[in-house]
Amino acid sequence: FIIISDDRDGQKIDPELQKYIDTNEKIFFEIIDPAIGLAHGRIIGLKKVKTPYVLLMEDDFKFTSKTKIEKLLDVIMSTSASLVAGNTAKCDFFGLIRFYKKNRINILEHFEKLVYRNLKNHKSCFLVDVTKNFFVARVSDLLEIGGWNKYLKSGGLEDLFIRLKLNEKTVIVCPEIYIQQIPEKIHTRLQRKYPVLRYKQILKKFWNIDKMRFIKKII
Repeated sequence: FIIISDDRDGQKIDPELQKYIDTNEKIFFEIIDPAIGLAHGRIIGLKKVKTPYVLLMEDDFKFTSKTKIEKLLDVIMSTSASLVAGNTAKCDFFGLIRFYKKNRINILEHFEKLVYRNLKNHKSCFLVDVTKNFFVARVSDLLEIGGWNKYLKSGGLEDLFIRLKLNEKTVIVCPEIYIQQIPEKIHTRLQRKYPVLRYKQILKKFWNIDKMRFIKKII
């Protein structure tokens, strides 16, 4: 179990977490400088993994009775997939992405909730290009594509799936494998607004993208 934290210096660790860390030899816990950022922290954590697969999730996710991680593991072990993801409630983020040029403008389109097809032996799972940040992945494949862009403190999820697609890696989503996401507080969302926009520009410059479009499926 690996925890990479970018908490501010001097911020106290939750006593229950500290107790768990102190009494469990199978935990690697490291606090990094907040300036390093989330993506770089994940790279640090990934290099500490000693198993063939890694489970990645956000710190605002909460396990429920529908969080069947063993199902995700079963799918990835029985296929050639590089990454198998679950989903959160009312989330249309998983889907397809495509790149094209129009009038000398490089465009990336993200089609939410669209899939290529379902799996023959796992009917409730689908081939896609992008998923939510709750997944099991092959460590070797993540290392092969370079993991996350360490210069992105935000927008790292899009970057990861662009890397997977360009390297022709298989991505699967199993929407019925559900994890609860704790609602973000309004002031936290506002604090993140402008940094997200700034790092979105870094992402676009890195991949030479002029426009990014998010297209929702109309039912």
